[in-house]
Amino acid sequence: MSATPRLTHLPRRTLVLSGLFTILPAWSQTGADALLAATQLRLGVERLVKLELERRALPRLTRALQESERERPRVGAALQHLRRPWPQLNERRQAQVLRATDEAADLVADLQRTPGTLLGDSEAVAVRLGFVTTTLSGLAPDPERAALVDLLARAGTTALRVGKLNFAAAMETGRGSASVAVAAQQSVIEFESALQSLGRQRLGERATQNLELAQHQWVLFRAALSPSGLVKSPDRLPEVATTTDRIAEALSRLAQQLT
Repeated sequence: MSATPRLTHLPRRTLVLSGLFTILPAWSQTGADALLAATQLRLGVERLVKLELERRALPRLTRALQESERERPRVGAALQHLRRPWPQLNERRQAQVLRATDEAADLVADLQRTPGTLLGDSEAVAVRLGFVTTTLSGLAPDPERAALVDLLARAGTTALRVGKLNFAAAMETGRGSASVAVAAQQSVIEFESALQSLGRQRLGERATQNLELAQHQWVLFRAALSPSGLVKSPDRLPEVATTTDRIAEALSRLAQQLT
């Protein structure tokens, strides 16, 4: 009888999918479910990176660690769902989705990188995952609603990106390098544009409530930022930590209501 393989011999992304994340929702093999999984993965990966940088920038607070433990099962569930075969996609598109999920799994399995490396690697993965949500939006039965969910994914990720950049900047120089400040400023503009687009949509009552929550949190978040997109002072970083998460959570709930 052959011996049981040692878990440590498995590739890192296999460890992520089989060990770190074990809670799976009852998703079906539909285009709408694929888009929802891609949205949750895109938001979840960006949030985990933001929380890791938050943990380092605010070492006296335990919030980031606790929130990371809550986020990881959702990210793992989305990864497992997206790695299933999708007959609706051609071979090239399927390979691109798998490559993006591989890179996402590798990133969240190893967040212990230098701040600069973690920031750069997460930016590359974010681009890949943005492609995935756009691609899978084409599988959903309602193209107009799918485009709206894709916009929600982009908006939530952009808000988290502003937070991520603020925590990276806080560790690098106390005020942030010029390139980080430029990226933060651009992300603020992009998020405000996305929020305005969402505000013009005709939504149901529950969906409107989640959008209004995100809008309210953005007002609080924006008050903590300077025109550069970085915080006015380091003591405003805890506000960045909570408001970005609340924005992303509200937009994620809204995406679920639309799929």
